[in-house]
Amino acid sequence: MNKKCRCRYEIVGAIILAAIFLIEIYPIVLTVHDDILTYTIVRHGDLWKTARDNLFTGRLPQLWNTLLLGFPMLLQKVWFYKGISYLTLLLNGWIFYRLLKRVFGEQGGVLTTAVYWGLATVTNLHNLFVSYVLARQMVIGILLLSIYFFLDYYEKSKVRYLWYSSFLYLAASMLYEPAVPFGIVFFLIALGETAAWKKKVVSVMLPGGMAVTWLAVYFGWQAMYPTAYEGGTLYFGNILGSLRAAFMYSLGSFPLYSLVIGLVKGHVDFRECTFPIMGLAAAGLTSVMWYRILPQIQWDKSKRWPLVITGVSIFLPNLILGFTPKYLEWSQRMIFTYLTTFYSYFFLIAFGVIGSAAFYRVCRRKREFLIVTTAVVFLTSLVAGFNNSFWKEEFRYIDDKNKAFDEAVSSAEFLQYESGTNVYIPDYIGINENMEYTQYYSRLYTEKTYEFRNKKEDLDFNQTVIEFRYIPEEKRIEIIELNKTEAY
Repeated sequence: MNKKCRCRYEIVGAIILAAIFLIEIYPIVLTVHDDILTYTIVRHGDLWKTARDNLFTGRLPQLWNTLLLGFPMLLQKVWFYKGISYLTLLLNGWIFYRLLKRVFGEQGGVLTTAVYWGLATVTNLHNLFVSYVLARQMVIGILLLSIYFFLDYYEKSKVRYLWYSSFLYLAASMLYEPAVPFGIVFFLIALGETAAWKKKVVSVMLPGGMAVTWLAVYFGWQAMYPTAYEGGTLYFGNILGSLRAAFMYSLGSFPLYSLVIGLVKGHVDFRECTFPIMGLAAAGLTSVMWYRILPQIQWDKSKRWPLVITGVSIFLPNLILGFTPKYLEWSQRMIFTYLTTFYSYFFLIAFGVIGSAAFYRVCRRKREFLIVTTAVVFLTSLVAGFNNSFWKEEFRYIDDKNKAFDEAVSSAEFLQYESGTNVYIPDYIGINENMEYTQYYSRLYTEKTYEFRNKKEDLDFNQTVIEFRYIPEEKRIEIIELNKTEAY
């Protein structure tokens, strides 16, 4: 009875940590240019048309992914958008917990889930805690559930679980290409089982056959409709560089990395951030749970192979990413976080927690090891709190600017100008960094055609030229007619 109560309290602790993090990130919406573009498309009522058009860009999954990305925005309400996001994130976390509980025991599952939320961080733009809601967020949960059913097949010897696992793996692969390398996990699990070789071969052949069939369709479609997207084509001209990129993308969710890069590159201003009280509370709870639960995690030789598989899985989501021209070039510019970094985070945390539990069992100075690692967990979680506080303020500033832009293009003052007017927005890169998309956004309010520019040399002063000058203190855009300003 006492053990059950203790587990119940530990689960409550993990839930509290999840709640703290989700409350902190609630104000963060539409952080990436693709999300803002999708929002524009949804407001225009062009979601199905865009999905159909994307079908012929060479990446077949863009048909259903465009629809899935647009769905949370259909009501144009933050609560609905965040509700879909939170349901997906919590479902991912629940499946994660159930899988870890099954493989490493209940204490291992609870502590790993708690640390997962206690160290969770947001990063610049491409972070699946706050972006690409539903379509990209759900992929990792589907993969984890696929692995869960694969284990069911070996434990219960019922073929239907293998079919469940295979279809889920296929679904994840059809949603996002980085899911495909997870076929390696099935092979490694089968390799470590004591079942007959025939059963092992069958268990790998079914999901593998589905994946191969999907890849044939995928590349066949791409052959008919070649893609110009550098993130959707493979490149093997720099093997070492690609392996380094895959390695770095896999580790990009570590809080200290995001914090240091944010400060060094000037993405956030330390002086404008307040001390994260919620982050301090999360750090305290996470470290207390670590100190209490880590010694209770049971460890035996049977868990060695699953730990190895967990370590390998950290890098699987980024294998394809590293061998594409776009993300190889990004890594050379010291950009080491992307959507797939979120998937690696699950396995990174699991490997760290369970690996620490294994080392605790064999080390001679257990108390010293526990104290030191607890301090590390506390500081890392606190760093995550600082990091999230910084990015929340940065994204709040970007959100304010986007709202000011919307108010400006919908104002009577702006709409009085005729078609052909040049709109100079020097501190705003536009919708999806594209001036044509920015014009597309303005057509939500008028049929007039304006020439949006963010470079002075592109302005045509034979036409009326106005500037959108953002005033941060007032969170509004002032419209200034430059043709009447002597400085120009």
